[in-house]
Amino acid sequence: MNYPYFPVGYFPPEAAGAGTPDYPDAANVLTTDTVNGVAGTCVLPTAAQVQTGVAFGPAAALVGTYGTLVIALSALTRQDYITAVSKLVGGELPLGEAEIIMAITKAVRRYSIDKPLIVAEDETGNGSFDYALTLLSYFTDGFSSIKKVEYPVDDADETADVLQDDAWMIYHKPAGNYLRFLEDQPASTETIRITYTALHICNDTQCTIPASDEDAVQMLAAAGFCDMLATYYAQTSDSTIMADSVDHKSKAAEYAARARAYRKEYFDHMGIKDGQTVGAASVTRDQDAKTSHGLDHVTHPRKWR
Repeated sequence: MNYPYFPVGYFPPEAAGAGTPDYPDAANVLTTDTVNGVAGTCVLPTAAQVQTGVAFGPAAALVGTYGTLVIALSALTRQDYITAVSKLVGGELPLGEAEIIMAITKAVRRYSIDKPLIVAEDETGNGSFDYALTLLSYFTDGFSSIKKVEYPVDDADETADVLQDDAWMIYHKPAGNYLRFLEDQPASTETIRITYTALHICNDTQCTIPASDEDAVQMLAAAGFCDMLATYYAQTSDSTIMADSVDHKSKAAEYAARARAYRKEYFDHMGIKDGQTVGAASVTRDQDAKTSHGLDHVTHPRKWR
C-alpha cells in the first residue's frame, strides 16, 4: 500500500484540522522538553521556594514547603471556649455570643502577654543577608521578638548551630523590619530556623493555648464577660428598673464581684499578682552590647553604631 508523503511540519487539514498547528511558546515548556524542535525555557520553582501548603506545577501536583512551621495546637477551638464561658456565667443574660467572643479575644491577648506562643519557623536562604519579618507567619510587629536564630539547620546533627546574638540584628527599613545577618548570606540550598514569640490563636478551627492553661484562660474570659454584664446593668436607666422590678444595681455589683473572683483564679494559676502586666516583647534589642568575649564587634564595631 502506498502512503502519501508530507513534508516535515505539514499536517493535512483532514488529519489535524484546518490551519497551522498551535504550538505552545517555548517559555511555557519545561527546559527538559522541546516544542517543534525548540528547547523549552520554563523553569519551575522548587517546593522550598513556594509557600507552605500552596499547590503548584503540572496538574498542581506539587506542594510548597517554604516557611515550614513548628507550632503546637490544642484539641479545643473557640466554640469550646464559648461553651465554657456560658457555663461559668450561666443564667438568662442580656448579652450573647458576640460579647463572649470579645471577652475570649481579650483574654487570649492578655494570656499572650503573660505567656506568649513560641513559634519555630524554617525559611529558605536566598543568597541575601536581609529577610523580611513579614515572611514569618505569626510574627506581629510591636509584640513579637526573635528568641534565637539557627543557621544552617541540620536536623541530622544533635547539636544545633544557634547563632550568637552579635551575628544578626533587627534592621529597620522604610519597607518594614528585617532580620539581617551580619556575617552570613544563606544560600538557596540552606535553611534558617527562627524561633520567636507570637500572639496565641483561638478561632473556629484552631487554638494554641496548652491544655494546662485552658481552664485559667476560660476563667479570664468569663471575668471579662462578667465585666460587660456589670457595665450593662449599671448603665440601665431607672425607668427600666421600675418596669422590670429588678434591682439592676445589685446585679451590677454581683457581676463585678464574680469578675474579680474569676480574674483572681487566672492570676493565681499563672503565679502573678492581680493587675500585674509583664508587657509585650519588643522586636528590637540592644546592638551595642559587647561580644561574649567582652570585645567589640568585628563586623559592626561600636563606632559605626
